[in-house]
Amino acid sequence: MKVPLSALSFDALHDRWLRLIGIPLAVVPFVGLTIVAYGYNPQLVLLMSIWGLISTSILWHLLLWWVIRVRMEYPGRENTRRRIIKTFGGYSLFTILDQFIETRVLYQLDPTGLIPEPVFPIDYLIPVAMALFFAIVVGSYYEGAYNLSQYRKAVERTEAVKKKRLENELARLKSRVNPHFLFNSLNSLSALINEDRHRAGVFLDELSSVYRYMLQAGQRTLAPLRDELAFLDAYRYLLNERYGTALHWQMELGDLAGEWLLPPLTLQILVDNAIKYNRLLPEEPLTITIRYQGGNRLDVLNTVQQKGIQVKTQPGGLNQLVTQYSALGLPPIQISDNGKTFRVSLPMASQNQHEPNSIVI
Repeated sequence: MKVPLSALSFDALHDRWLRLIGIPLAVVPFVGLTIVAYGYNPQLVLLMSIWGLISTSILWHLLLWWVIRVRMEYPGRENTRRRIIKTFGGYSLFTILDQFIETRVLYQLDPTGLIPEPVFPIDYLIPVAMALFFAIVVGSYYEGAYNLSQYRKAVERTEAVKKKRLENELARLKSRVNPHFLFNSLNSLSALINEDRHRAGVFLDELSSVYRYMLQAGQRTLAPLRDELAFLDAYRYLLNERYGTALHWQMELGDLAGEWLLPPLTLQILVDNAIKYNRLLPEEPLTITIRYQGGNRLDVLNTVQQKGIQVKTQPGGLNQLVTQYSALGLPPIQISDNGKTFRVSLPMASQNQHEPNSIVI
């Protein structure tokens, strides 16, 4: 993947101070080498200093241009090896050519006549070696700083993903552990304690199973269908105690063969969605049907008897479930409404492709 050149610049390298210090520092060894070789001559030292600053600045920015070009072609930590090879290969080529040119130019510009005509290769080897050493040191700094930056970005992305996942899990948990449902369940339990202590004990056991499953569900992406159906049995018991004959169930599972998987609490979401939007009256019971007709789809149907006034409830529900299926890469949910029956067809994953952990209820 190539990075647009416009996204990179010298300023993006954050090396302004390095250039201000490094360029003069790189000139010092060459001036010192000149003094050792030809003695101290003010004219020659001034020439070496000025020319060194100019030529080193040009070479440094040429190498920076090369760094940016290579990073554009091989971005990221996964391309480190190829980027290093190409970067330092370019460094070597540019530096060798630069030192050959500089050595000739200094001989031509020398006003003192102290610098003899350079002889190949002896008079070129020391300047080339010194320049290459400095280029490698500075290049290593750039590459190290780049890899450190990439590592920090990778850590930040990982932390951001973890944070987002935790936020989503918390939001999903809040939407599923409905405080209104808990409040109504406790009211039902309070009434049962006075009426029938045995039924109250059974109700409390089922309520405990329901919330234990809900709390564990946030830790998994997929759950076995058998766990979902076992949870639904406990959840149905609580709803039946609350709504009585106003809620009717049809479980048409037939020969449910195979180990199918669903996102946790899928069936509860659809049941709650049906109760949320429809009337429940003893003389007009809401019928919820769970139907398996073969293949990898499970249908959840409910009769349509819409409420006249919609009560504001927590967000989520069916839209959240559709988004969850998409995020998991599962086939899309099929939804149909003919005015009498609302039907949601759920695609189920095969346990051969996924290995979820069972949820104890």
